[in-house]
Amino acid sequence: MNIPRGIRNNNPGNIKKLGSSPWKGMALEQLDPIFVTFVTMAYGVRAMGKLIQNYQKIYKLNTISSIIKRWTDSAVDDQVAYINTVEKSSGFYKNELLNMKDLTQLSKIIKGMITQENGSKWVPSDEVIMEGLNLI
Repeated sequence: MNIPRGIRNNNPGNIKKLGSSPWKGMALEQLDPIFVTFVTMAYGVRAMGKLIQNYQKIYKLNTISSIIKRWTDSAVDDQVAYINTVEKSSGFYKNELLNMKDLTQLSKIIKGMITQENGSKWVPSDEVIMEGLNLI
C-alpha cells in the first residue's frame, strides 16, 4: 500500500521545514528533507490549525479561498482544485467569512485540506482532529 508522505510524516497538511523554530510535537528525527515530521497525527493537525489561525489573526485571511491561496504554492499546486475540494468537503462557500477560532469550522476546513493533500481515505478521525486542535 502506498501511504501518502503527509500521513507517513504525521503531517497531513504537508507543512514544509521553514525557519529554525521547532514545532510543538516535532519528531526529534527529521528524515524527510522537505516536510516536517511530527510524533503523532494530532500534533500535525495542531500545526495546521495553528497556521490557519495565524493566517486569520496576522493576515486577516478568513475565507477558504484566501487561506488556500496562502497555504499553497501557486507554481506547483492547482489552487482552484484545492479550493473546490475544501469548499465541497467543508460545506462552506469559498468566499464565506469564517472564524478559525471556532474549532468546529476549523476542523471542517482542515478535513478538506487533508483530503486534497493526501486523499479522502487518509483523513484522520474526528477524535484525532479535535485532539490536535485542542492542543493549540
